[in-house]
Amino acid sequence: MKRRSLRSTTITPVTALFLAGVLTACAISPEPEADPALFSLSADAHADAAELSGSDPRGAEVRERHAEALDAEIRRLCGVLEDGTVPDSCTVPTATGATVPTGTGSADVLPESAEQIAREAASAPRESVLKLARMHGELAVLTGTTPEPESSTVGDLVGEAEFEPDPADLEAALKALEWQYSAIYGLEVAQSWADTEVAASIGRSVEGHRELATQLRELLSGIPESRLPLPAAGYGMPEDRAPADAGSALATAVRIETDSVLMWQADAATAEQPAWRVWCILAGSTAALRSVPVLAAAGTDPAAEGLFDLG
Repeated sequence: MKRRSLRSTTITPVTALFLAGVLTACAISPEPEADPALFSLSADAHADAAELSGSDPRGAEVRERHAEALDAEIRRLCGVLEDGTVPDSCTVPTATGATVPTGTGSADVLPESAEQIAREAASAPRESVLKLARMHGELAVLTGTTPEPESSTVGDLVGEAEFEPDPADLEAALKALEWQYSAIYGLEVAQSWADTEVAASIGRSVEGHRELATQLRELLSGIPESRLPLPAAGYGMPEDRAPADAGSALATAVRIETDSVLMWQADAATAEQPAWRVWCILAGSTAALRSVPVLAAAGTDPAAEGLFDLG
């Protein structure tokens, strides 16, 4: 009988442990599943699209687009197999055939959906938050309403009574407060050059920024006053962007209002803590809704300015 070589058949203890570890890992490694927050929001978007399809085509189109973006985000986070397909375990909601009586519109359905977006955003993957912030802003403009970013509202949504920021969130909040003051200054300069009707719209924007600054200072009430920025006597403005007539005044106001929305959306996407993340989402949607009259005066709107892009 031919004797087998021990060298070719014997497995060392270290090798045996390594193989056992690999086999065990393969056996117990969980299959990727849809993120629960995104799955819930996708299901809600699909339901909204179905409910509004017979009575509010615009609202249905917006929510169908949201559902498609959420489904794509779920699949992206799950990853793909070697053959390029998404794992079967990573399911997405299916469209529902439910409808509601004619006459039901976005205002009847979407405020609750916006609240769910803000609530689920607190636990959603950080890399998905920018899309959620933009969806929330689009619903605010579509329905003409959104909750103000007040501490009590945010606390109800995320279940946290107080804002206790980490260093990164605190730095972002302080910069956001300083931005409000600079925006107020820039808008007031633009207002002084604007036509009467546009000046009135800009004036309402100024008041909105002042309210937001007050709410932000309230959020930061636990921070020593010495750390909070105060309005400066003036702020620099590039010479080629400084208002010099009614047209350039309107352009300045449009730029400030769109930059404000984009800033809040970006802050939401980089927020470390749920309370600050949701606060930024509500602030961004408030800013988007406030921007509508000024943008309309310039013949544009938040969607055309890319404030709701989901790509």
